[in-house]
Amino acid sequence: MSECRYEYKCNACGSKIFTTKRFLSFARGCQECDEGELEIGWFHNKPMYDPKPLLTIVLDDIGSVPTVTYKGEEIKLKTNISFEWDTRDALNLGGTSYKVEHLEEGHGMNVLNVIEKRTNEHID
Repeated sequence: MSECRYEYKCNACGSKIFTTKRFLSFARGCQECDEGELEIGWFHNKPMYDPKPLLTIVLDDIGSVPTVTYKGEEIKLKTNISFEWDTRDALNLGGTSYKVEHLEEGHGMNVLNVIEKRTNEHID
């Protein structure tokens, strides 16, 4: 679902800001030059930003090699992938952990690279 946004332009320096109208209800002066005022320009019915997923793991079937994308780039030469997520409740903080091991080619040999992150209760 897209979020409504507005484009405002400073009448002094010409800088632009994209934001929701509600945000501007308490800030109308230009943050760049501190002299001008922001005037409404165009209305956009698009997301404020185009987020890319941090990590995607796609498994087509039980016997296939998963496709892994990290920060928008596909990981090649994967050797091991693990992902775990626990919900937060009244007694537990929950958490997320992932680990992607893959080989990187360079200087005539492959080097093992590990991408790993742990949060909340998953931190050792």
